[in-house]
This record gives sequence, C-alpha cells and structure tokens, in this order.
Amino acid sequence: MVKKRTCETDLGIDTNLNKKCSSCSGNAVIYLSYANKYMCRRHFNRHVEKRFLDAIREFRMIRKGDVVALGLSGGKDSTTLLYMLHKLKSKLPFKLIAITIDLGIRCDYNTRILEIAGSECKKLKIPHHVFALKEDIGYTLDELVEKTKTKNPCSECGVVKRYLLNKHAKELGVDKLAIAHTLNDTAQTVLMNIL
Repeated sequence: MVKKRTCETDLGIDTNLNKKCSSCSGNAVIYLSYANKYMCRRHFNRHVEKRFLDAIREFRMIRKGDVVALGLSGGKDSTTLLYMLHKLKSKLPFKLIAITIDLGIRCDYNTRILEIAGSECKKLKIPHHVFALKEDIGYTLDELVEKTKTKNPCSECGVVKRYLLNKHAKELGVDKLAIAHTLNDTAQTVLMNIL
C-alpha cells in the first residue's frame, strides 16, 4: 500500500507519534532531528516563526519602510510566506504587496490556486496584483509548450515566471521581491545545474 503524501507528511508531521512535546506536555506532531526535539503543533509553529524572524534580522532582508512584493502562486510555500511576512509587519513597518502570474493553464489546479491567492490576500488585506502570461508574452503556458514542443515545461515556466515577477515588481516600484523557495527547491536547482 502506498502512503498518500500530504502537506503534513511532507513536513514530517505525524499526529500518531505517541511522544510528548519537548517543551510542554502536549502531544508531539513532529520530530526535528537537527534540534533533537519533539514538538506539538503550537511549539513547532513558534519555532518556525522564530527561525524566520531571526533570518530576516540576521541578513537584514527587510528594512523599515521597504516595499516588499511577494511572488504568490497560491501554493503552500508562497501562501505560508504570505502569512509570515504579514505577521512580520506588526513588528517591522513595511509595505507588503503580492504579485501572481496567471499562467493560463487549462486545469482545475491552476484555477484553484489563483482563487486561493486572491482569497488569502483579501483576508489579510494585502494588495494583490495579477498579471496574465498571455498579455505579457502573447501565449499561455499551454500554448508556449505546444509551440516550443518542450518536454520539460517546468524549466520554461520557471524562467518566464521569474522574469515577469522581476519585471512587474520593478514597474510597481518595490524594493524587495520575496519568493518562497524551500531547501528542497534549492537542492533540486543545484543538482539540475550540475547535470
């Protein structure tokens, strides 16, 4: 039997660990091997938020008064970063906007993540700018893949999205562009570049 992957299993969250949180008597949902700690959901969230804030401070990623644009796809990584940056605004005054590139892909998933991106921005009262790939380059991603006969649309999509995020961020006059990359994304990029 193949175990279905979810966001929680991707993170290593397991609600059946049968262990107690290293910080309280709550039930642990995750074990962080690098910290040698079991954590309940509340302490895990605090841990992630603290690491996020520490990295922002240490590397001076955002300064008071900056205008920060977030490349928001509506997926779990960029939506999490949206919440983290929104929370940071209460500690550090800066302006946050979101930019979404509508790839024009004909599938329910594309429609759903665009809805999520819009809904989350509305909920958090964050200005949301949506730009259509078709309007910028004359093709949807589906049409571009068909025209170029590419076997790996992900590489073309990544290049086009990064270009358009930078282009529109510049047009909107932002100081910083935030993109939600995970360690997994970084490792894959390094390996692809080596190969």
